[in-house]
Amino acid sequence: MRTLVGYLCLVVTILCLPPRAAAKEKDDDLVLGWYASGSGGMIDRRWAFGADAFLDLSVKGFRMTVGAPLRFHGDGFRDEHWDEVTDFGRLAREISYERPDLGLSLKIAPVSGLNLGVGNLVSFYNSTVDADHWRTGFTGSFHSKYGGIDVFLDSFLPPEMAGGRLYVRPFEAIHPGGFAGRLEIAGTLLADFRAPREFQRIGRRITLAGANLPSVDREAIIGAGIDVRWPVYRGPLAELVPYVAMSMVEDGSGLHVGLALDIYPSQSFRFGLAGEWRYLGAHYLASYFDSMYMVERFDFESGDPFNAKTKARVLDDVVETRMGAMAMALFEMVDTVTTWIQLDWDNQSRFSQLRLGLDLNVLDLVGLRVSLVERGFPTFTKLFDPDRFMVAAAVDVNITRNVTVFGSYSRDLSIARSGDAVGLYRPTDGFLVGLRVGFQYERGKRDDQKK
Repeated sequence: MRTLVGYLCLVVTILCLPPRAAAKEKDDDLVLGWYASGSGGMIDRRWAFGADAFLDLSVKGFRMTVGAPLRFHGDGFRDEHWDEVTDFGRLAREISYERPDLGLSLKIAPVSGLNLGVGNLVSFYNSTVDADHWRTGFTGSFHSKYGGIDVFLDSFLPPEMAGGRLYVRPFEAIHPGGFAGRLEIAGTLLADFRAPREFQRIGRRITLAGANLPSVDREAIIGAGIDVRWPVYRGPLAELVPYVAMSMVEDGSGLHVGLALDIYPSQSFRFGLAGEWRYLGAHYLASYFDSMYMVERFDFESGDPFNAKTKARVLDDVVETRMGAMAMALFEMVDTVTTWIQLDWDNQSRFSQLRLGLDLNVLDLVGLRVSLVERGFPTFTKLFDPDRFMVAAAVDVNITRNVTVFGSYSRDLSIARSGDAVGLYRPTDGFLVGLRVGFQYERGKRDDQKK
């Protein structure tokens, strides 16, 4: 049974809300689906409409969803969706091969809510946060009772980030599944090869580069860590896991000490609680590669546009040691609802974060997904007006097996093209409502046996 600290990778991504998936194959089932949709609404507060057409194939652990998502506004075709090489990753919504019996998973898709280990370095990471700068990434994992590995790329066209975690259970061979055998020791290594460092300016104003990105000087940012997890109790109803992790990002380092409790009274219900104390050294931010990293690597601190700083540059200003903490809770009812909330507290409040998610399925008729993340709140009242705030929600209503009405809303971020804040991320809104029509063919052993 997976523990809470390893479970959170199932969270819904902030912005990449995919269409309804095809039915899961069983044994030798083949599932072939085709769907098309039309929608209208607003993107970046401008009227827009979209048209999508996708093909979905699933067979023997292999899944492929490919197609063409198109967006238009009043001036015609929306160029922002296709003005970078990485944008062409939109054509591959998912290409994956999964073998749970072997512990193997390989997937090309937008990286969504990824944690490595206990989340001390990589926590709820999303490869695409700004949908105008799309990144279809890669994740791969292999897990066995003796150890395993998890790896990821932010994009395969081409990558700017790569990372992985390797873990072993050194005593599993001599105490299989027992108290000593469950001890897990791991190392994590990752890098942002082209992390923005300093803005390029004309006078005091930031200049724009191609694809409406700010002009920046870049450098590599390296992160590394070790962690130890030990499920000291594993019973039929619960699991208790203390853990410790030491991390470094560039010249800074920190210590994470935590405890996670999973409670599973039945196969259908699951509760989780976790808490963590953190020692945060100079030039160190906990969970540096987090939910909003792909936008905040460009723009972390921009209340004063003329003194805006990238996330790498902010590290230089964190010169004091301090304390931090994490608290989170999760509830799951299988095939019905998963909801969670996590608070990351830093003694410097501009680094504190609140994150939550909800995935709700009502009788396979209505699906609701919500994701929220906010950062920077020195007081409780600031919780409702943080330095950075993003939320996304999507709902599907299945009218028939083949017809779905859907809607989505996002309070997200877009790079300003003019004014004092040119080149910096500023809040924007968007919503779409539409109709999806799909057709699905299924063939499997059960069908053959009926003939």
